Amino acid sequence: MRSTFGSLAQALRHRIGLSQTEFANKIGEPIARVSNLEYQRTHIGDAVLMKYIDNLAANEAEAQKLREAAEFSNTKRGLQAKNVPHADVATLLVEVFPNLSEKGKKRVTAALDEIRKIVEEEKGKDVATLRLSRGTFSATNRKPSGKIKRRPGLDLDRFVELCLLAWEIRKRFASDRERINIEHFMAQTEAEDSSVCFDIVDQMPSFARAAYAVIVGQPDGHRIIVEERRFRVGVRGNAFFRHEILHEYAHHVLHADLLETGSECYLPPSDYAFLDLELSDADPPPGFFFAPVIDTLVEEEAECFATLLLVPWTELARGRPFYQIAKDYSAVRENVERYGAYFKQPAVIARMSRDRDKF
Repeated sequence: MRSTFGSLAQALRHRIGLSQTEFANKIGEPIARVSNLEYQRTHIGDAVLMKYIDNLAANEAEAQKLREAAEFSNTKRGLQAKNVPHADVATLLVEVFPNLSEKGKKRVTAALDEIRKIVEEEKGKDVATLRLSRGTFSATNRKPSGKIKRRPGLDLDRFVELCLLAWEIRKRFASDRERINIEHFMAQTEAEDSSVCFDIVDQMPSFARAAYAVIVGQPDGHRIIVEERRFRVGVRGNAFFRHEILHEYAHHVLHADLLETGSECYLPPSDYAFLDLELSDADPPPGFFFAPVIDTLVEEEAECFATLLLVPWTELARGRPFYQIAKDYSAVRENVERYGAYFKQPAVIARMSRDRDKF
């Protein structure tokens, strides 16, 4: 998740109505570098720190908090580089311990001695040799082996449930007939939900090297990692990239139990995340065709939920041509057609009418 410095910067951006991309452009830095600074992956120098303070309209107290958080981040990175175990705790001790009262210092020292004693008894080795492990794993391979299974469908009750949930979330970010702004969605979601963050990177991690988006489960929540180059194309309106960002967010909402972990884990990126289109605008090249493999109910639910976030269910139920709806909302046409077809079933309309008070 974001460092203390990153969280402070995010809150200040939200206060003045700046997205991360807008802020990056304002200070003249790539968005991936801003993300690196705020996720403690690079040193925060005095020059870039002053850019933050000046462009975030920080008052004296806020500026001091940013300075202290930047110093903490830099110290922790240095300790991590030296493989110091529990670098965050060590950093806190380095910066705070000298200023504690004598009683406080004795309590901290006693606590550290007790921790060392417990670990040495449990592990049978000197605590200085221990390191935190970060086991990264995937439940399944991205590509199925053998014959491709038939794409699962949603039962009508589940479809209606997803409609209701997506509607409740979507209406916080856009009016009924308004196209959702992906970047503002990401910024506001981070500000309102501390259990998820969007990390824009210039190069994807090794376990998702060929993809451009993946959701990672961590002990303190979920991190959605997005490659900067194709993130920018999605911001400009490309339907495939917009859909994939919300597809990963759908896993955060719907499938948190699959991402519970004491270290780090991830769900396999969807086929959309492996598209390598060189697009300068929202439209795919002429004759472009893409048929993703969706062979699990988890992926089908994420596909449906992402589509319903992009396109309000009321539009799908109006009977307008699906290609027009897909264009108006920058959504993947094939998905609009697939989930729009549910509204041709009287049972879906009946269930919607039954639950109309929830909308």
